[in-house]
Parts: sequence; C-alpha cells; structure tokens
Amino acid sequence: MKIHNKKRFLSFLKFKRDFQQYGLEKARSYELIIHWLNNNLSRSQFLLLSGILVGCTAGLAGVILKTIVHNIHFFIVNKVHFEYQILFYIVFPFLGIVLTTIIVLTIFKGQDRKGIGAILYEIAQNSSIVSSVKTYSQIVQSAITVGLGGSAGLESPIAVTGAAIGSNYAQTYRLNYKERTLLLAAGATAGIASAFNAPIAGIMFAFEILLTGVVFTDFIPLVVAAVCGSLLSRILLQEDVLFRFYTREAFNYRNVPYYLILGIVTGLYARYFLIVSQKVEHFLKGLQISRLRKAMLGGAVLSFLCVLFPPLFGEGYDTVKAFTNGHANVIVENSFFRYFDLKEWTIIVFLILVCLLKAFATSFTIFSGGNGGNFAPSLFAGGSVGFLFAVICQQIGFKDVPVTNLVLVGMAGAMSGVLYAPLTAIFLIAESSFGYDLFIPLMIVSVISYLMAKWFSPISPELKSLADQGKIFTNEHDKNLLFSLHT
Repeated sequence: MKIHNKKRFLSFLKFKRDFQQYGLEKARSYELIIHWLNNNLSRSQFLLLSGILVGCTAGLAGVILKTIVHNIHFFIVNKVHFEYQILFYIVFPFLGIVLTTIIVLTIFKGQDRKGIGAILYEIAQNSSIVSSVKTYSQIVQSAITVGLGGSAGLESPIAVTGAAIGSNYAQTYRLNYKERTLLLAAGATAGIASAFNAPIAGIMFAFEILLTGVVFTDFIPLVVAAVCGSLLSRILLQEDVLFRFYTREAFNYRNVPYYLILGIVTGLYARYFLIVSQKVEHFLKGLQISRLRKAMLGGAVLSFLCVLFPPLFGEGYDTVKAFTNGHANVIVENSFFRYFDLKEWTIIVFLILVCLLKAFATSFTIFSGGNGGNFAPSLFAGGSVGFLFAVICQQIGFKDVPVTNLVLVGMAGAMSGVLYAPLTAIFLIAESSFGYDLFIPLMIVSVISYLMAKWFSPISPELKSLADQGKIFTNEHDKNLLFSLHT
C-alpha cells in the first residue's frame, strides 16, 4: 500500500513539473489537482466528476441570482405602501433597462448576445466554446433588469451562465468538442434545475432544445449536474422563492373537455405571444436612434404598463401562486382596478388585459436593451390564461371546474407553445406541483399547444433567423453534419 501511494505521489510531482513546462505556472492548486485527476481517471470517471463540479457551480450561480431578485421584489411589493409602489413602478423598470444597456455598452463593449439562441450558436458555429465573460455577465445584466422590474425571466440567463461555466471548465482541461458540448449542456441543465428545483425538467431542456442534432451515448454528467443544481436550490433557497405549488385537485377524466379546449386556447395565445415579440423586435430594430434611447423608450413603455398592471412587474410567479391559492382578488387590489367594485367581470377584464399586455411588456424588456428570457413570461401568461378560462367557465354556469389544475396545465401549455418544448413543460409542472397524476392533462394541453405552434411555424420564430442562415443545428441531421465539420 505504501509503495502504491508513493508512486502516486511521485506521479503527481512529475505531472506538476510537466504542467509548469507548458507555461501554466500560475495555475491554482485545485486546477493542478483536477488536471492530475484527468490524467489518472478513466474518461467516464472524469466526466462524472466534471458533471458534479459544473453542476454545483452553475446551480450556485442560479441560487444567487434568484435570491437577489426575490429580495428586491419582496421589498417593493410587500414592504412598501401602495402609493410609494406606484413611484417605484414608474422609476425602477425604466432604470433597470437603461442601467443594463449602459453596463453592456461600457463594461461589456456592446456584446449583448443573449438567450437560448446564443448557446445554440456557440454549439454549432464555435465548437461549443463560450466566452468566459458570459460566466458572470448574464447574472449582472439580468439581476439589474429583472430585479428592478423587467417583465422577463431569469431562467434563460441562468442557462447561458451555466453553459458558459461548463464550456470554460472543458476548455481549461482541454476536453474535445463532444465533451465540451456535454459539459456545456450540463451547466445549462444545472442552471434550469436550480431555477425550478426540477432536475428532470432540466434534463429534458438539454435534450429537447440544446442538444438538437447532437447525439450522445454518455449522458450521466447531465443527470449528475441536474441533481446537484436542484439539490443546491432545495437547500439554499427559502421556501417562498422556490417554484412550488402545493394546492391542486385530483385528476378526473370527466374534466378532459376542459383540457382539450385549454390546449387550443394556450396554443393560440402562444402564437399571439410570439407574433407580438417579433413585431416589437422588428419595430425597435427599425428605429434610427441610439441604443441608449431605445432603452429609454422601452423602459418608459414598461414602467407605464407596470403602473397600470402591477402583475407585469418582474417574473410574476407570485401572481400565479395567488391564483393557485385562491387569492386572485389580491392581484386586483394592488392595482387601480381596486377603485372599482370587485366583481367577477372586473377580474375577467383585468386578466384579459394582463394576458394581452404581458407579451408587449416582455418584448420591450428584452429587445429594448434589458436581459431576460421567455421561460417565466410564458409560465406567467399560461397560468393567467388557465385561471381566466376557469373563471369564464364558472360564470357560464359549469360546476366543479378544476381551477387550480387549469392554472397548472395552462402554464405547461403556454410554455410548450412559446418555447417549442413540450417535454420540458410537462416535467417542469409535474415536478413543481408534485402532480404526477396530472400527466394526462399536462400531456393533452402541452401536445396540442406544441402541435399548433409547429403548424404555424416548424421552427421557433425566436430561432428561425439563425436556422435559416444555417447558424444553429436543427432536426435536419444531414445539414447538421455539414455544419459540424469544422468542430
């Protein structure tokens, strides 16, 4: 045993000398250790270790970002009197977008490529090499944008951050393209898993969106990274920060007609959301003004919408939780609608306007200079559509309407249609609501919405321009092979 340990120690010293000869004298001690492990472990063992390290790092980044934004929102929404809230709704969303733009222009030299499309581009066109700047730039930008009220989500920035962490880890230890891509996906998976405390949904996200056209036989690092990210989220995040829903009804097959109709409704809404997003993006790109002035315009529009409809402020998860807990009146009471007599029609009109304007609020947030994604907006809008549909059914005269279930499956339906990711949506809501018995309605609504989205456009409009230019992988595997020849 002593001889064996001595040989290992001498092997490490030799490796350290060799390591220094390659001009890497400034490497940290832990990097030396991991390099040594890379040379002494089998490929599968080292990838397993890598999945743990990348998963923990990306998961921790997600936890930090969620905590910062949650604390800012909690102070504004729960600790400030209504009259002062109006002032904050006027100032903060505007300030968030403008500050983000200033930081991008001054600190990050105008490099603001963001969203899932940025990850897909790096996989297909840049050999899965992501700039090290993205390991922190997305956190800074999205914390300012969403923390100060931007009507977008944190999950896409968290996924980009995780992807950058995984890619840079692989670059440091000189892994090949396949392994870089695997760890890039592992980092994004851990980020999504930590954001929602949903490891299976994180894995589905990687296979369904990131790894389109990339075939893997070894996906254990993805699983390990997802578990690490989700576990950190569960341990470190407070209960009110977690994306969790504890109230729901048992599935009843007699309610299938509700779910069939809701699938069509969420599919149509998802298409509306994407069209508005494209129109706003085209409008802002066509303006012949500076980026800072675009940010000021987008911030002004967002602030105006948040003053009229406070649920549009930030991610909106608290609003969806209020729907599932039967506290919808609280949402209206925090707006100018509280001066009306609170009747069912008031809530219906309010929710219709919120659903329609959410697409504009999110689009102006993202395309005028803010940083965020469509995860949270699609979930918020889907939950609102589901609750609105349930209230209308009750007003018509239907009995025993499964309100909470319609909110939950509505979230899955809208997300499926907006992101073109039905499996991610299904498992995300199932894990977040402990509603595994809701798989049937979740599948019904998500698949209908997804098929409608595919019927309108085979490729997500968010990614269509990149796909048409041949800059990202698609389901056309022959073309993917041509794109990947340089990797």
